[in-house]
Amino acid sequence: MSTHTTLPTKGFGMANKVTVSAADAAADEVIVDFQVEYELAAVVSVADSLGALRAQTDMAVDYPAVGQVRIVNNGLKEAILLANELKALINAHLIDALAHVTAIDEANTVTAAAATTFATLLTLGDDILNSYDVHDDDAELASAWVYHAAQETGDHSPSDVTALTTIAEVTTQLNDLKAKYDAHDADATAHDSAGSDHQSTAGDIGSSFAFTENDVVTVVADIDSDAN
Repeated sequence: MSTHTTLPTKGFGMANKVTVSAADAAADEVIVDFQVEYELAAVVSVADSLGALRAQTDMAVDYPAVGQVRIVNNGLKEAILLANELKALINAHLIDALAHVTAIDEANTVTAAAATTFATLLTLGDDILNSYDVHDDDAELASAWVYHAAQETGDHSPSDVTALTTIAEVTTQLNDLKAKYDAHDADATAHDSAGSDHQSTAGDIGSSFAFTENDVVTVVADIDSDAN
């Protein structure tokens, strides 16, 4: 993914058209940097290479830094919902004394703030992945458990805890974490079954559309009077 830089066209108003690159399509997001020192509010449209417009409900707009506009697929909203739910569930699971009959886990609390934007989603997602992974390591042991009653009955480790950078990575890794966490929480061998009730109810992160190379993104932005 690359950041597409441009400059205001006149006064505070600005507009830019970006042709989606292969790297943008792989990351499933486009960033336009207007190189100004104030917060923006933007209206965005996306058309395919033949000019057919995407539905506005398929995309989400985020502002990752001052002067920047980011366009991602609508999975961002679902990802924020799932990440915030997993934070609450995992933290409740860790200190559930009915489930953790050896000792509760106060060392691996998820401390990152609730996600509200793409940037805060990445921070929370990384914290959730790593906190849960360390906690689950204890259940993988054959003996000498710090928190768990016995070795887990299956492999509930996250498939990937690499630092998150794109919505595509968030989708893959948090969907995987949801499944692995639910299985760990419900594992009645590693836990007392009476305490294993912190199950996720949020849906998996989907993708309303995926960027395709040569799509055209039009961004019309102006100063955000509420933020400046």
